Amino acid sequence: MCAKRKLQRYNKEKILERDCFICAYCDGDALEVDHVIPWSWSKCDDEFNLVACCKICNLIAYNFMFDSFSEKRIFIRRRRQGLKWKRRIRFL
Repeated sequence: MCAKRKLQRYNKEKILERDCFICAYCDGDALEVDHVIPWSWSKCDDEFNLVACCKICNLIAYNFMFDSFSEKRIFIRRRRQGLKWKRRIRFL
């Protein structure tokens, strides 16, 4: 069993600043960091595997694995168009 881990605050701020606090998936305001290749698959917290993202895109990305970053971005954008996420935005 894998122990719970948190991304170091310094690293999180560094990634957010690198990406100008803009979500890599929807181009909205980003306050979270997402692993392009999910941490549960790769156990990798390297900078090249991290992007700034908003809370909703991070929830949609969940633990899904994709062949490329562009596939992941298209998947998230399509899911965001659904009514479920539009309704959820009001409550976040």
